[in-house]
Amino acid sequence: MTKLLFKFILFLGVIIVIPGCEEIIPKPPTPINTPGVNFEIAFNSVSEDAASAVQISLLFGKTTSEAGTFDIEISSTEATYNTDYTTSPVGSGGSFTIDVASGSTGSSFSLTPVDNALSDGNKIIDFTITNATGGVSLGTNLTYELTIIDDEQNDPVTGDYADCLNILSDSTLDVVTWNIEQFSSSNTNTALLAEMIEVMDADIIGVQEISSYSDFSSMVNGIDGWNFQYVNQGDGLSLGYLYKTSEITLNGSLTTIYDNETSAFPRAPVVGDFTHIPSGTQVTIMNLHLKCCDDGEARRLAAAELLKGYIDTNLATENVLVIGDYNDDIQESPATNVFQGFIDDATNYRFVDMIIAQGSSSNWSYPGWPSHLDHILMTNELFDEWQSTSTLKLDVCKTSYEYDISDHRPVLARFKVN
Repeated sequence: MTKLLFKFILFLGVIIVIPGCEEIIPKPPTPINTPGVNFEIAFNSVSEDAASAVQISLLFGKTTSEAGTFDIEISSTEATYNTDYTTSPVGSGGSFTIDVASGSTGSSFSLTPVDNALSDGNKIIDFTITNATGGVSLGTNLTYELTIIDDEQNDPVTGDYADCLNILSDSTLDVVTWNIEQFSSSNTNTALLAEMIEVMDADIIGVQEISSYSDFSSMVNGIDGWNFQYVNQGDGLSLGYLYKTSEITLNGSLTTIYDNETSAFPRAPVVGDFTHIPSGTQVTIMNLHLKCCDDGEARRLAAAELLKGYIDTNLATENVLVIGDYNDDIQESPATNVFQGFIDDATNYRFVDMIIAQGSSSNWSYPGWPSHLDHILMTNELFDEWQSTSTLKLDVCKTSYEYDISDHRPVLARFKVN
């Protein structure tokens, strides 16, 4: 009886433990994260008479595990292939294909502008990544804009400044940023500075490091057709604006922002609202002089974040220029670039002097310790109006420039306004 009971219990246990027949569904394969092709930056510019081709970089984000291809489509309403530029690989048919090998982390192609003797304006060329196959896929940054800057836009002035200044006109809005090192009549050759301002003939000059308002005002009063406004920063390094009264109106008074953010801004940004009289174009300009040196990097980063937040919130649809002595480079790698927030937001912001920063050190604004520290940032409302940017190498024309005027060169941006 005991054996029978034991067998019966064992039989029930087998019935309970053995599962019923079920359909076994295999797990789906783990999706392969194919590297995406992206442009490294969203825009750039190159002079028509550039000595070498401009390299345009593409990043994959990770290493490819197999070979693939992608296409680059070219479009422009202003530039003609072979007449105005060529590319490598050849894209005369409006596109070209780039082959990708297994084990790649990026690729590139190049554009060479064709120089001519015509004053035919800047030309914009757009590139788009399409048709990724094999070991690569389409990323997120799929468009790139390159501006070929016409090098015959202006004739040089005559006389002593023929090698460093060009003739400007009232059909353009011409804005300069200029650190005039610790300006006062005892530190500065005021007669030479006045001469340079007159020959330069810009519309608006944002100046930094004004140590003596009375000396500067007295100098400006001696220049026919110019006015000057400034804000006393209290440290002998004040900020202000010179403007040509026949072409520029200052609307209201200058103001400052972030007066209490003294860590980010040892000198509060000075803001002016200006109108270009011939065209009626209105522009808001913010004049900066950020903290210098390596120990000021965190403070410059904080300043950049505050400025971007202010413009995004308060001036989102306005023509805005942020000019001045930024005291840092804009061409550093993203990991160390304190202005990367502006650069990443390429839809809304561009440094018009990036072409200078990425170019030869002979054109940088601070030649004594070769670096490019003086910048002009524009918002997207001015993208189509921007014409050119140049460092005004006054030290080439006047060898006493550094001793008599400044250790910084002025930087000029031109905007074609109607």
